[in-house]
This record gives sequence, C-alpha cells and structure tokens, in this order.
Amino acid sequence: MTDNKEQDTEIHPLKSEEGVSPASPAKKGVCVGGLGLSHLSSWRTAAFFLSLFLCLTIVFAFSFIIPCPVRPVSQHTWSNTYGDSSTYTFLAVTDANNDKVMDVIFAFRGSSGSLNASCSDEGVTLWQNNNTLELKQPAVTIPDLDEDEVGDVALIGAAGDKTKVVIVSGQTGRQIGIDTDPGISGVLGHVIHVTSSGSYYLLFKKDSAVYGYALKNIIAMAIKTPQSNIKLQQDPKWEEMTNSTSGSVPVYNLGSVQHLLKMVIQGKTPENLLVVTGHWVELIDGQSLSSLWRVNITNVISEPVFGNFNKDGVPDVMVEDEIGNGTKKVVILDGSSGAVLWEVKLMSSSTSPKPSTVNTTDYRSAFLFWGEVRGETYTTVSLNQQHFLYLLHPSYPKVLLELNNSTENIAAFKAVLFEKSRHACYMLLTGPTEHSQTGSVSLAKRKLKEDVARSRVVRLSQEEGFSDQEIRDGFFKLRYSSSA
Repeated sequence: MTDNKEQDTEIHPLKSEEGVSPASPAKKGVCVGGLGLSHLSSWRTAAFFLSLFLCLTIVFAFSFIIPCPVRPVSQHTWSNTYGDSSTYTFLAVTDANNDKVMDVIFAFRGSSGSLNASCSDEGVTLWQNNNTLELKQPAVTIPDLDEDEVGDVALIGAAGDKTKVVIVSGQTGRQIGIDTDPGISGVLGHVIHVTSSGSYYLLFKKDSAVYGYALKNIIAMAIKTPQSNIKLQQDPKWEEMTNSTSGSVPVYNLGSVQHLLKMVIQGKTPENLLVVTGHWVELIDGQSLSSLWRVNITNVISEPVFGNFNKDGVPDVMVEDEIGNGTKKVVILDGSSGAVLWEVKLMSSSTSPKPSTVNTTDYRSAFLFWGEVRGETYTTVSLNQQHFLYLLHPSYPKVLLELNNSTENIAAFKAVLFEKSRHACYMLLTGPTEHSQTGSVSLAKRKLKEDVARSRVVRLSQEEGFSDQEIRDGFFKLRYSSSA
C-alpha cells in the first residue's frame, strides 16, 4: 500500500490523497466560491458561439441571395466583315462605354458614300460637331474652358490654304468662340505639348520645320478676350523664344520633318519630342528644345513606335529603315542614348503597316512588326502580296515568333491590351483603302497567346540553347500590363 501511494505521488505530484491539490483552507474556500464565476463564463461562451453562428448564417444566406456583379468578358477572337466598302488607315482604341474593357473605333465608307463607325450599332455617340474644316489629323484634348468639369477639344484642319483651330466643348460638342487662324499654312500634323511650367502649346509640323503656338493665345483669339482673362499660363522660357512677329516658337527647323512624336516617361514633365527627318531620328528635350541624341538613317518607311527593350525606365524607339533592294532594317534605339539595342534585316513591303508594342509585367515590351526574314522560303506569293507578322521579346533577342501571315491589304494594325493587366491581342483592319474601289472590309481581333501557341520559331542565330517548344512556352507565359 505504501509503495502504491508513493508511486501515485510521483506520477501526480500535485495531488493529495483526497484527489485535490494541497492548499491552505483559505485557498480552498476561494476555489469553491469561484464556481459561480465558472457558470457565468460558460454562459458567455455559449452566447459568443450563438452570435457567431447567427453571423455566419446571415453571411452564407446573403451570398446566395445577392448575386456578384457580372464582370464584362471580352471574346478572345472575333471578326466583323462589311461588304462592298472601303476603309481608312485609322484605327483607335478607347473605353467608349466605361465598362473597363477597351473598344475599337475605325471608319469605313459604303458603296453609297456614307461614312460608318464600328460603334454606331451600339449607339455610344455622345455628340457631333459639323464644320467646314478638312480634318486630316486627330483632335486634341485641352483643359476645361467652359468650366463644366469635362476637358474640351481642339479640332485642327484646313480651310482652303489656311490652317484653322476650332475649340469645342468636350461635354456637348458646342463650339466655343470662333474659328481661329494662328497664321501658319501647309500643316502636316500636330501634337499638344505641356512644358515644365504646365503651359500648353500646340506644335504644328510642316514639311520643313515644327512651330509652337501658345494655347492661351489661340483661345484668346477664339473667344475675343484679352489674354489676361484666360486662366492658362505661358512658359517664361518659351516666351523668350517666341518670334514677336509670327507669335510662334521655332521648335525645330533642321530638316524635312516626316514624323513628330512625344516620348512619355512616367513621372517626368515635360515629355521629350522625337523628330524624324529624311536623314535622321532625333530626340529633343521637351523644355529647352536642345538635342539629346541623333541617329542617322537611310529612309524611315513608317512612324516609329515606343517600347521598352531594357529596364531603365526610358522608352526605347523601334524604327523601320529602308536600305534598298526591297530590304528594310528594323532597329530598336535606346531611348536614353540613341544606341542600337537590337536590329534585324527583313524583306520589305511598301504596303506593310507600322509596328506596334504592348507592355509586359517585367517592365519590358513585346514588339510586333511585319516583313519577311531573309533567307526564309514560304510560298511562291510575292512579298507585296503576303505579309508576315513577327513577335519579339527581349528575353529571347535572337529569336522571332512568326504569328500570322496574310495576303490581304492591311489598312491598319495595332497591339492592344483590352483589359487591365490581361488579355493582350492585336487588331487587324483589312480591305481596300482606295475609295474608288470597294470590296470586303474586315476588322479582326486575335489573342496573342493563341497565336503564340501555334507559332513558328524563327532563329536569327543558333546560339539560343532552347528547343522550339521551350521558346513557345516562354512567350506563352508572358504577362502583360497596361503600364511600363
């Protein structure tokens, strides 16, 4: 018996012989008195779990009763065809109905001569403005002048041999003031430019030069009011460069200007200006107008596009340079220095559309362009009748993917991110562009990933140590972004 008690004590050292912990009488009294608190704690626990059960019941009930909002879903591929028509080289992408999915806007002309827009069937027409200007260039958005909290629009076009500017309300389309003549003729293009002080200038591209006009002055002429009544400001540095007779700023006058583009760098104001002449591509500072770099070329055959080949945060420039004998050189220039980052020679077609780019989540871009890799043999169809679309990504600089080929006349082409951070694709507008001819006009959308999956790998050298399927898989895993 003694041994059993000692063994029990070793196993349960805090137990007494009566089966309770040894304690003083006072301590025992406290424990017995605490039974009331123990019952209260049990009620509290029961109340907590009952409340939790009711909350979960309500949550689950309403999760089935109240449906989740339906997210717009865009089809991966589609094609619309319009018979007995001709089209234009215009193709734009915007969210017209605010459903967070990009919409496509283009124009075509039917055999009856009427002009149609791709969104006309949906009724997304906000306003119309009829005027006698011959509008050859896109409208530009300007600050809100009529204080209706909607940015207004400047329409720029030709009226005879003069260039005129018409200001209209972005809310209603109503003209603000009268047509204005800034005193410049022979305009071939324009952009809206904002200086480092936040001053707005309209830049007009002529064949031989680029001139800037203060938007404040143009608006003052339109509404016939002193400049002091216009809330917009003028840049002191640019005003020092303004010609007192013409009222214009000589932005660029060093050669025949073919293209004028703005290089957008996130977080930097103002944007720099890319000028393409008959002999070089030059980047100029958007504030001081001094040259940042210049690269000699033979003959640029399309408008350059911006993309990111490296990760320095400065957009790079893809240029197509015709070098003779039906051959072009596709070159990517470093946006910071103008140095050549990548290049390839392709068989060239005068009817090929300009390149396009779309950003990827690794802070670089996918580059898409048309041509034919030299030495490749496909069919007996001449290059002027067949176009090959290639995809390049900096991860595989010595490899191209052939995504598509077409024998149609390509009026316009554009790579697009239809939904934020997903669903990269490209648009292809084909059909006759000569308005004296009519035929079948087609607008097609193709998803990049679907074309990548069945693409053909074209090796520019044999140094890449990946199989064709591994390269396709690498391109297929690319993720796309709406920002660089």
